This record gives sequence, structure tokens and C-alpha cells, in this order.
Amino acid sequence: MSNYFALGFEVGDRRALEGLARAPLRRADPHLALGDESLRVHRWEVGGGVELWSIVRGQTVAASFPFFLAQTRRTGTVEQITHPHGPLTPRLWLQGRPPLVLHWANAPLMGCSPAPGTTVEVAVALLVPGPWERSEAAPGRYPAPPDRRGRLAEIVQRVVGEVRAVARLANAATGVELAWLRLGVGDGEELEAVGRAANLPADLEVGSVWSGIGTLRGALTAVREAS
Repeated sequence: MSNYFALGFEVGDRRALEGLARAPLRRADPHLALGDESLRVHRWEVGGGVELWSIVRGQTVAASFPFFLAQTRRTGTVEQITHPHGPLTPRLWLQGRPPLVLHWANAPLMGCSPAPGTTVEVAVALLVPGPWERSEAAPGRYPAPPDRRGRLAEIVQRVVGEVRAVARLANAATGVELAWLRLGVGDGEELEAVGRAANLPADLEVGSVWSGIGTLRGALTAVREAS
């Protein structure tokens, strides 16, 4: 299951995936990528926080991904920025124990990267394509199990959280019902998560503790230069 699936899109085969990658080109005006005039960024705001992003070079979709714009803004200090899959999908590391590592979605629209030590404001959400499981573990963010090839991805996390709020919403393009959760994940940290409502257990309620595996993806909403 994919992050597209988590946000209510169907990806049954390669053709469907290619269709989703090109959908923002038809639905959203292009924005010039700062620092690289050969790139155009199409951001389709589907509704309710659900978005599809495509980054285009010429006539080719160079990168595409689903996105959920979290309601909460949180501040953090940049530890580092890495590019394990190329410059169009950077990973932003914010200081912490453990560090908060996320796919920095709006990097092409930001121009230059904030230096280590810079204080930033981010909107972060966990995209959860699979089921939620009741947990007795301490709330927190934990490494997810490796994939079938034994690979680990820092942005894929197993999150254990106490449910602080839950709401239903829908993917306006497909009609698929989604579930939004606000989770307390320890040490005063809260994290928003979203996935299919069909995966929401009937006994999930405010105050209970659940575990889900998903991808951390976010956007920088403000930057304050390091002193």
C-alpha cells in the first residue's frame, strides 16, 4: 500500500500511478522552482488538506507525491538536510531525541535551504496507508521495520500515540472517506496522522493508545535565520 492509497487514491497499476503524477498538470497552474528555472511545480489542492504535487522538467514529470497539509504548525531547529533520492525530494532533519525526519515537500518553492541551527516552522503529517493497532508501548516515534529488500527509510516511522482528537473527512476527488487523528507522542509532542477511515478500528477513541506505520511529510511555513 502506498501514500496515495493513504489519502484515498487508487494505484492499481503503473498506468494509474502515471495518471496521478500528471493530474496536477491539468488541475493546477505551474509555479517556478526557485533556484532552478528548468523546473515547474504543480500543486493541486484537492481539498480538506489533501494535495497532489508534481515537479516537471520540460514535458517530463521528474517527481510526484501525495501530500496532506497539517493544521498544526510546530517549530524546530534544523539539524541537517539530506538528499538520499536526489535534490527534488530532500529530507529535513529537526533536532530532537530522536530527530524528526520528514520529506520536505515544498523545498523547490523555497529557493535556498536553511542552514543547520536555523529555527523553522513546519506543518507535518504522518500518512498511514495500513491499519492501526492498539498498543501498550510508550508513546513515541520509532523506526519502522525494513522493507522487503531490507532497506530502512528515516521518514517511515512507527508512531505510537495517545489519541487527542479524531475526525472524518473525504478525498474530494475520489469520495473516499479518510480519518484524521491528532496524537500525543510523548514529551509534549503532538503529531497529526491521516489514513483511510476504513482502517480505523471501531474501538479507537480519545484517550486510547494506538500504533500506526506511515511516512512523515511536511512543508516549511516560516524560517528564522540562525543567530
